[in-house]
Amino acid sequence: MSRILCGCVVVLAIVLSACEDSPTSSEAVGIAVFMALPGTITLGSTSTLSWNSITNATGCTINNGVGAVSCTNSSAIVSPTVTTTYTLTATGPGGSATAMATVTVQAVPDR
Repeated sequence: MSRILCGCVVVLAIVLSACEDSPTSSEAVGIAVFMALPGTITLGSTSTLSWNSITNATGCTINNGVGAVSCTNSSAIVSPTVTTTYTLTATGPGGSATAMATVTVQAVPDR
Protein backbone atom coordinates (compact mmCIF):
# COMPACT_ATOMS: atom_id res chain seq x y z
CA MET A 1 0.00 0.00 0.00
CA SER A 2 2.86 2.41 0.65
CA ARG A 3 4.03 2.00 -2.98
CA ILE A 4 0.72 3.26 -4.36
CA LEU A 5 0.66 6.22 -2.00
CA CYS A 6 4.21 7.26 -2.98
CA GLY A 7 3.33 6.95 -6.68
CA CYS A 8 0.35 9.26 -6.20
CA VAL A 9 2.41 11.89 -4.43
CA VAL A 10 5.03 11.94 -7.21
CA VAL A 11 2.37 12.33 -9.92
CA LEU A 12 0.67 15.09 -7.96
CA ALA A 13 3.97 16.99 -7.56
CA ILE A 14 4.61 16.84 -11.32
CA VAL A 15 1.14 18.16 -12.11
CA LEU A 16 1.46 21.03 -9.63
CA SER A 17 4.87 21.99 -11.01
CA ALA A 18 3.52 22.11 -14.56
CA CYS A 19 0.63 24.33 -13.47
CA GLU A 20 2.87 26.81 -11.65
CA ASP A 21 5.11 27.38 -14.71
CA SER A 22 2.30 27.93 -17.22
CA PRO A 23 1.61 31.56 -18.19
CA THR A 24 -1.97 32.70 -17.86
CA SER A 25 -3.47 34.00 -21.08
CA SER A 26 -6.23 35.97 -19.39
CA GLU A 27 -3.98 38.82 -18.20
CA ALA A 28 -4.20 41.73 -20.64
CA VAL A 29 -1.06 43.48 -21.84
CA GLY A 30 -0.91 47.15 -20.86
CA ILE A 31 1.24 50.21 -21.53
CA ALA A 32 0.83 52.99 -18.97
CA VAL A 33 3.33 55.54 -20.32
CA PHE A 34 4.94 56.13 -23.74
CA MET A 35 6.13 59.65 -24.54
CA ALA A 36 8.60 61.70 -26.55
CA LEU A 37 10.53 64.48 -24.79
CA PRO A 38 10.90 66.98 -26.20
CA GLY A 39 7.90 66.49 -28.44
CA THR A 40 9.13 69.16 -30.86
CA ILE A 41 12.72 69.40 -32.10
CA THR A 42 14.61 71.30 -34.77
CA LEU A 43 16.11 69.38 -37.66
CA GLY A 44 19.30 67.66 -36.50
CA SER A 45 18.31 67.52 -32.82
CA THR A 46 17.26 64.50 -30.77
CA SER A 47 14.23 63.45 -28.75
CA THR A 48 14.01 60.73 -26.12
CA LEU A 49 11.26 58.12 -26.33
CA SER A 50 10.48 56.84 -22.83
CA TRP A 51 8.16 54.11 -21.61
CA ASN A 52 7.31 52.44 -18.33
CA SER A 53 4.70 50.40 -16.51
CA ILE A 54 4.28 47.85 -19.30
CA THR A 55 2.46 44.88 -17.81
CA ASN A 56 2.15 41.22 -18.83
CA ALA A 57 4.36 41.65 -21.91
CA THR A 58 6.99 39.23 -23.17
CA GLY A 59 8.21 41.32 -26.10
CA CYS A 60 8.24 44.99 -27.10
CA THR A 61 9.07 46.81 -30.33
CA ILE A 62 9.01 50.37 -31.63
CA ASN A 63 8.58 51.03 -35.35
CA ASN A 64 10.32 53.56 -37.62
CA GLY A 65 13.79 52.12 -37.23
CA VAL A 66 13.98 51.66 -33.46
CA GLY A 67 13.27 47.89 -33.36
CA ALA A 68 13.09 45.50 -30.41
CA VAL A 69 13.33 47.16 -27.00
CA SER A 70 13.20 46.15 -23.36
CA CYS A 71 9.71 45.92 -21.88
CA THR A 72 10.96 47.32 -18.58
CA ASN A 73 11.22 51.04 -17.91
CA SER A 74 13.57 52.28 -20.61
CA SER A 75 14.22 54.86 -23.31
CA ALA A 76 15.60 55.34 -26.82
CA ILE A 77 17.07 58.42 -28.44
CA VAL A 78 15.74 59.27 -31.90
CA SER A 79 16.62 61.94 -34.45
CA PRO A 80 13.94 61.96 -37.15
CA THR A 81 14.33 64.25 -40.16
CA VAL A 82 10.57 64.72 -40.56
CA THR A 83 7.66 64.69 -38.12
CA THR A 84 7.33 61.03 -37.08
CA THR A 85 4.83 59.07 -35.02
CA TYR A 86 6.42 56.15 -33.17
CA THR A 87 4.30 53.16 -32.16
CA LEU A 88 5.30 51.00 -29.20
CA THR A 89 3.81 47.51 -29.46
CA ALA A 90 3.88 45.20 -26.43
CA THR A 91 2.87 41.55 -26.84
CA GLY A 92 2.26 38.76 -24.37
CA PRO A 93 0.13 35.67 -23.72
CA GLY A 94 -2.93 37.90 -23.16
CA GLY A 95 -2.64 39.73 -26.50
CA SER A 96 -1.02 43.00 -27.44
CA ALA A 97 -1.21 46.71 -26.70
CA THR A 98 0.02 49.76 -28.58
CA ALA A 99 0.82 53.34 -27.67
CA MET A 100 1.96 56.22 -29.86
CA ALA A 101 4.24 59.23 -29.41
CA THR A 102 4.93 61.89 -32.03
CA VAL A 103 8.11 63.89 -32.54
CA THR A 104 7.45 67.06 -34.53
CA VAL A 105 10.44 68.30 -36.56
CA GLN A 106 10.73 72.01 -37.32
CA ALA A 107 13.13 73.65 -39.73
CA VAL A 108 16.25 75.21 -38.28
CA PRO A 109 15.58 78.94 -37.81
CA ASP A 110 17.55 81.36 -39.97
CA ARG A 111 20.23 83.36 -38.18
